[in-house]
Amino acid sequence: MVGVDDVSFLYPIPTDARLRTSLLGADASGGRGALLPLDVHRVLPPLDTVLPNDEGYTFLRVVSVRLDPCFPGLGVNEERDCKNQVRLVMQPVILETNGSGLTTMDLAVHLFYALTREELAGLLQELTDLRTASSIQRSDGPVGIHPALVREGVEGPFARALRTLLLAHVGRENLTRVTFMGVEQVGQAWRFGGFDLEGGKLVPMKIPLVDVTEETFHNRDLDGVTFSAASTAPVSPAADEIRLLFDPLALSAARDDERRAAYGHALRIENPTMSSPATIDCATCHIAMAARRFAERAHGLSPLGAPDLYTHPRGLPLAGATVERTNELRAFGYLGARPSISQRTVNETALVVEHVNTIVRTE
Repeated sequence: MVGVDDVSFLYPIPTDARLRTSLLGADASGGRGALLPLDVHRVLPPLDTVLPNDEGYTFLRVVSVRLDPCFPGLGVNEERDCKNQVRLVMQPVILETNGSGLTTMDLAVHLFYALTREELAGLLQELTDLRTASSIQRSDGPVGIHPALVREGVEGPFARALRTLLLAHVGRENLTRVTFMGVEQVGQAWRFGGFDLEGGKLVPMKIPLVDVTEETFHNRDLDGVTFSAASTAPVSPAADEIRLLFDPLALSAARDDERRAAYGHALRIENPTMSSPATIDCATCHIAMAARRFAERAHGLSPLGAPDLYTHPRGLPLAGATVERTNELRAFGYLGARPSISQRTVNETALVVEHVNTIVRTE
């Protein structure tokens, strides 16, 4: 039986700046090559308007790990297309401006590695064995920093074994996709895009629904309290339209049923049985939780009892989501030194755990 921490977990951001290099870097390499080869990273558009990609490469560190037996989604795509993957998220980990600790920049690179079903099953078994060896019990949540890393730190026996294990399974050889979230306009705009690796070359991927290779979300509120001139570009034609939720004036003027309809759309985006990365555009997916939480604060909306709310098959709590601010578009990483986890990530994790354990019970 696997638990939440076996399929989705964060690394802690060390408080001691000397431990930054204890986190896996982009150039970390094992039997399958570097996690993110420099020549691949150079093809990406500029991720930050101040820090050139080549300089930013040295700061990139793995902040989260996910094992996925069915990308792009168990709930809505299992019969059509089901890829076994390890997914790593990297962010620049840098020194705090006024302090001796570490923090992160608000941009990310998401790496997708293909495994066979047998390889993924073996990796999952090894991860659960490592957890057990560290005397960590199986858990149904919350999603967050791996408890063995919390207890032992990024230089402990679990972390060292995890490093060896990951580098044995993922690298250039099985890297199939690289997606990114870049930031510009001093944190008022976020750009999304990605590339598939085909024959060793990076091919720009078309973002679902908007049919472009880059998509942007704008929000001028630097404090993350409200939305100001917020929009996606291009505007998504998705049926799950949530634009009303990040237009404060229109949201206040809307009828209650209109607010609830937009709110229900956000819940559907977060529900992995109703949408997937193949059915929703990047920007809409990444802003869904922040927009929903804003509507809850501003107008007292609640997900309790909503028909589109994802609920665990066994009625277990789905804990771990931390996104609150309107300028918080992280899905599974960090905003500064604080974990930033979307409800979508929590829901997908719960679905993966249930799926894997169901297979184990029935075999």
